[in-house]
Amino acid sequence: MRRIVSTCFLLGFLLGTCGLKGQEIAVVDAKTGESLPHVYAEWTAGSDRHFAVACERGRIPAGEMNLPVVLTLTYVGYQTLVDTLESVVSQIKMTPSEYQFQEVVVTGQFTPQSATRSVYQVRTLDSEEMDSYGARDMSDIMVHQLNFRPRQDVRMGTTSFSLQGISGNNLLILLDGVPINGRTSDDFDFGQISPQQIDRVEIVEGPMAVLYGSNAMAGVVNLITRRNYEPGWSISAQIHEESAGSEYGWDQGTHNQSLLIGRNFESLPLTVSGGVTRNLFHGYQGDFKRAMLWKPKEQWIGNLHFQYRPQFWDISLRMDHLYEEIFAPGEPVGTVRPIALDDTFETRRTFYQLQAGRSLPEFGRIETMFAVTDYEREKIQKAVNLNTGSTQMSTAEGAQDHTSLFGFQNRTVVNYLMGEKLSAQMGYDFEYEKISGGRLIDGHSRSLYELGVFLSFEKRFSELLSLRPGLRYSFNNRHSSPFIPSLNLKYDFHPDWQFRAAYSHSYRAPSLREMYFEFFDSNHRIIGNENLIPESGRHYNVHLSNRSLNIAGNPLHLTAEVFYNRIKDQITYGRSTQNIQNTTLINQSMFKSQGFRFRADYSWNNFSFSPSFALTGRNNIYSQDSEDMGFLYSPEVGLSVRYRTDDRLWNFALNYQFYGEQPVYGIDVEDITQEVQLASVDPFHLLDLNLSRRLWTDLRMTLGVRNLLNVTDINSTPAVGTIHPFGDVEYISYGRSVFLTINYSFNK
Repeated sequence: MRRIVSTCFLLGFLLGTCGLKGQEIAVVDAKTGESLPHVYAEWTAGSDRHFAVACERGRIPAGEMNLPVVLTLTYVGYQTLVDTLESVVSQIKMTPSEYQFQEVVVTGQFTPQSATRSVYQVRTLDSEEMDSYGARDMSDIMVHQLNFRPRQDVRMGTTSFSLQGISGNNLLILLDGVPINGRTSDDFDFGQISPQQIDRVEIVEGPMAVLYGSNAMAGVVNLITRRNYEPGWSISAQIHEESAGSEYGWDQGTHNQSLLIGRNFESLPLTVSGGVTRNLFHGYQGDFKRAMLWKPKEQWIGNLHFQYRPQFWDISLRMDHLYEEIFAPGEPVGTVRPIALDDTFETRRTFYQLQAGRSLPEFGRIETMFAVTDYEREKIQKAVNLNTGSTQMSTAEGAQDHTSLFGFQNRTVVNYLMGEKLSAQMGYDFEYEKISGGRLIDGHSRSLYELGVFLSFEKRFSELLSLRPGLRYSFNNRHSSPFIPSLNLKYDFHPDWQFRAAYSHSYRAPSLREMYFEFFDSNHRIIGNENLIPESGRHYNVHLSNRSLNIAGNPLHLTAEVFYNRIKDQITYGRSTQNIQNTTLINQSMFKSQGFRFRADYSWNNFSFSPSFALTGRNNIYSQDSEDMGFLYSPEVGLSVRYRTDDRLWNFALNYQFYGEQPVYGIDVEDITQEVQLASVDPFHLLDLNLSRRLWTDLRMTLGVRNLLNVTDINSTPAVGTIHPFGDVEYISYGRSVFLTINYSFNK
């Protein structure tokens, strides 16, 4: 195992360190003087034609130019520059285009490019949009994104999401392009990510298995952290205070603080940044006497980042650390000598990543990354004598537990640019995981590794038509894996309209948790299944979008999507055939989802309106002998309204989301008969309002109301496919809350 890891490390280092040296030309904004990274440069001298991509600091190589040359520079949002260079210059200025600014995306791209040129349909949330939600954590932002349906686990204090009807363990979460390992469960908890550390979010719906491997069936969410490319200091501090329903005080409600500090040493060139966030939630008791319906939770989130950018290099070293403590007090048992069982869940996750990239003239770009995850979760249960206050460690089944996970990842990608018409991407990724702890079957540690190689091409037949085929093969030490093909197409059939289509296979191997974890307490007996087989899927997506229409002189942007997903042998919960008293993981015969979504973005004066609608159908076939009962559909409606005054001092935001009734055929894991039943989750509404005022250039204050409609729980009959059922109730929130956020930002 160590030999494989060492080989991958050596190969990645060799690929990442090859490069060329030469004189540089700086490309800057003609108005602001800011550097422009990733500018595409092409120069010709007679019949010779060459090209390069500028580095993060906006430098292009000049040492390879045999003057005189005709130089052409293209960059998103800027006028194309064509000039004849008789001699080498140190700086070239590009003029911003009057055309509407187009977002630059990086997820799944050969090089950073505008979203309109990408063969993928990429949704982007920038920092300004994220600020408009007044979020405590990233889950407050994702809950208002169309097709993301939330699920709250009040017992474990987590928030996860499904996408296009596909469960969250098929949704891959990236941090700066690197998969995040170490989860409370197989679904990623967005409540463990601080939005103050995130600059932009890119969402690609649909399978990305060719590029990113397992866990990318439903799509990819790339969380891109804040970077400071301007010289000098940058400081950002934030305080967030929020009630829990009607409760607020020193020992009630939410109290969050964060501090980010960065320094860009342009002369080196080196950027150093770091931050710390403390999130404190005192819980919400509900109707309990001593226990808490919403458990108290404290988080400490810290990060340290070094970025070194010499010439055409971009080298980044980052460390992220999470400490989380959830306290779950128990209800008293007994009257003469009342005893309560109090649980404490402690989570520690440290995530290291090293990334190196090199732009190569006449070739393209090589990127490599290494990531290490160190994850621990501990459960401590104490018996409390409520008369005397004395405590002792509980000896009940499942009372104490310690689980640890070690993960290593290496990924190297070669982007070969054969001019503007043809590009190729090839690479490999390697992932190793090892888990240990008392919750494993027979107590023995387990490990797995997977090595994948992938290749894709993108051919631009013209400015209107692009085609991108791809192929991936993975080797997993525990499961066989197939070849995974994909095909993406983009066609601009009209100057203002774009058509995208995608077809892909996908593959997800069972996780170590699904195969070997067991969980016993007074209410549950859950056992992993080492006989699980991998999931395999086929996916179809069609997108239609316009660049920009004009209605009464105001811009209108429309997006529509139709999708179909077919997943064979999907892993879900069911009754054990060996012991009907136990719950285990099973492969259901087939899962299908299909539907469409629509969104419009319209600006009028200082207002912007974004209504959206989605309809998702789900179809579960649990065995080959089961009857196909057809699709059951649930609607979703969203609306965001923004208003900004001319002086940009005042900002108003309205965020509304409606989740319609969700019917589904399923098996109740608490039902011994294991008969397929019709389940239904009631509809509910979420409405948030906030008003922001910029007091000074660097100081902003936001006052808002979350969950204005005071939705707390909804009926769910019966509780299907959950391992933490609460009768026939699904909890949404602790009720209407009021929040105040003060943010200070300083750059010098």
